[in-house]
Amino acid sequence: MLLTVSGLLVKLLGMIYKLPLANMLLDEGMGYFNTAYTVFTLFFVLAGSGIPTALSLLVAKDLACQDRALAEARFYAMRRFSWLMGGALFGFLFLFSLPIACLVGSRGAFYSLLAISPAVLFVTLSAPIRGYAQGQGNMLPTAISSLVEAIFKLVLGLLFVVLAEKLSLSLPVKSAMALLGLSGAAALSYGSLCLLTRGSFQKNGRYGKEKGPLLNATLKASLPVTASSVCLSLSSALDLILLMRMLESIGYSEALANAAWGNYSALVLPLFHMPQVVLTPIASALLPKLRALTAEQNERQGRSLTEGALTVTAVLSATASLGLSLFSRDILALLFHNTDAVAHAAPHLSLLAVAVFPFGIMTVATAVLQAHGKLWLPVISLGAGATVKLLATLFLTGSLGESVSAFGTLLLYTVAAAIDLAALSGLFRRSLLIKITLKPFLVAFLSVMAALFVRALVGGSLPESIRTLVSITAALVTAALGCLLTGVFGKVRACAD
Repeated sequence: MLLTVSGLLVKLLGMIYKLPLANMLLDEGMGYFNTAYTVFTLFFVLAGSGIPTALSLLVAKDLACQDRALAEARFYAMRRFSWLMGGALFGFLFLFSLPIACLVGSRGAFYSLLAISPAVLFVTLSAPIRGYAQGQGNMLPTAISSLVEAIFKLVLGLLFVVLAEKLSLSLPVKSAMALLGLSGAAALSYGSLCLLTRGSFQKNGRYGKEKGPLLNATLKASLPVTASSVCLSLSSALDLILLMRMLESIGYSEALANAAWGNYSALVLPLFHMPQVVLTPIASALLPKLRALTAEQNERQGRSLTEGALTVTAVLSATASLGLSLFSRDILALLFHNTDAVAHAAPHLSLLAVAVFPFGIMTVATAVLQAHGKLWLPVISLGAGATVKLLATLFLTGSLGESVSAFGTLLLYTVAAAIDLAALSGLFRRSLLIKITLKPFLVAFLSVMAALFVRALVGGSLPESIRTLVSITAALVTAALGCLLTGVFGKVRACAD
């Protein structure tokens, strides 16, 4: 709940940030911004995805075995390593910004890549602190530091863009100024983590001579987790490169292809990622708890916790998926005032929103597999999904046009979720698909029907924005009642216990 609340606030601040940013940078400027951000995401997962997850898994196991000294020794070994790794990744992105921008087919993103490169260093330095805290079940440092980053990204980013506008700088430089604010926010986020955890760690000499083995063990555990994230990010980066070139091959100019990507990444992707604020914390909180249960060989409680988490995830993701798909134009119009941009983005959001459901299932299933030591299975499933997505971009752009990106993402998460769920069914020796989807889909269907009914009932008597909000409220109330009547709230209570 702590991560969910902070995540919702972070996303809200992100929307507040991106709305004026999209108006100031326009589709072309947002194209440069999001191209650089896509590349940064690849470096981010190299630096900040595997280490926190692996460290939280190992720390949870150490604490379950009553060995706090070992957990602290792991943290200090990883903290030293993070300085070397962060410096190397920052230096590489900074020095090779121009070749990377040319590689992705957006030379104007060069300045943006330069501006965002320092953020890689601070993300890497933050990773061990987040992992150690999460392994203890302490989500507060992660939540607060994320809020600090979101607040200062908003303040510094918009301040720098306004300054760039007053100086009449070009669009590529304006987008770079916005990302320079993000680098500053990442630095402040790291500072807040250090302050929040100051005094929480005590150096213990018990494992002082085992730093090398401890570091190797943590890196070995982080490798498959990082590989999963890299697979996803590399797929997105390669898809961006392919998409740009395939669009140009069917008649788009470089500027038009960049503008199409800017529209998709600025309007469609943020709304697609919004439900993840609620879904991802379930996996983050589940992972160390489930790892501790497996260390204690408590199979019955572990299975109950898994089924509860998957059921809750299925309710949330199915409702969000259907709602976003059917009300895509209304929700976009509620947030963005550029009617042409909304009309362009709405069909893509309707298609991409369907992927919210398999994404949610995949996220929680991945955490369960990792907690049971099946670290490489999520890599295989994501690799299979990413391959299907790249093939779709390569062969279907001519017939689907810009929609191929949304369609490919849907294929990616569907394939990955199916493989992960099949692996879980084999692990628990029972089929999970019907068990976790029947009631959630019923709740989601009733919620969306209620929203459609209220929308038709209200008709044109209210302004469109108010009508959309009333319809969403009706869906949320119906979803809550549906969860109560179908017993889903019992699963929520089981997860909390």
